[in-house]
Amino acid sequence: MARRLYVSESGRKRVIPRDAVLIYDEIEEIKARKGFNSLWPNVRFKHKFKKRKGKIYGLPDGSLLITAPYPLWDIFEYDE
Repeated sequence: MARRLYVSESGRKRVIPRDAVLIYDEIEEIKARKGFNSLWPNVRFKHKFKKRKGKIYGLPDGSLLITAPYPLWDIFEYDE
């Protein structure tokens, strides 16, 4: 799969497949529910995107690629 380099406003480099199709140009929020093997099984979460700068691309295999010019999440350590 051919890839193209995308440089965000912050200067971070990302690679987006060349045959990816832009589906959504502005993401406001994503609502999702955690799986049963999670630390929070069946709990619902809402992820809001800053300034609506996130994008969703469709890939040839049917999967989705979510990108943004900033980190989409922080790394957390949880007590088990």
